[in-house]
Amino acid sequence: MELSWINSILMLEARPLTIFEIFKQLKKLYPEYEIRKASVEKYLFHNKILFSWFNNDKKIGLKSKEYTKLQMPKLPIYKYVEEYLSKFNEPKHVSEIANYVMRCRLDTTENSIINYLYGYYQMNSDKINLIYHGSRYWSLKRNEKSKQATPH
Repeated sequence: MELSWINSILMLEARPLTIFEIFKQLKKLYPEYEIRKASVEKYLFHNKILFSWFNNDKKIGLKSKEYTKLQMPKLPIYKYVEEYLSKFNEPKHVSEIANYVMRCRLDTTENSIINYLYGYYQMNSDKINLIYHGSRYWSLKRNEKSKQATPH
């Protein structure tokens, strides 16, 4: 296994990947070589000065500034929430919303997203495009199908 193989995979994907995702790509691109997941993990760990580890070390990306900018634009959390909800006509549970946001903002957790969402809503409910439906369900105002509730 060569360092350039992993670099190429991460550059082509333009996003952080898990060790398993890197392993699958290596197997697909280099089937003639015997590659084990454990050896990929060990290789990445021993070369960690070249890679960034995100989201509690579950995802790996390249450390170059250009690549980091490419893979992780930092928008406010509510922008990612609105982007996700715009794809649906029905309210979505906060855990589904958090899963989407965590893919975009690898430096955050589900709890911080939930807390941010409730706090942001309470402070800006008259100015934003979000509606709380109760039971931890949210939608965009254009998708409103039920009566607005107050978050608990």
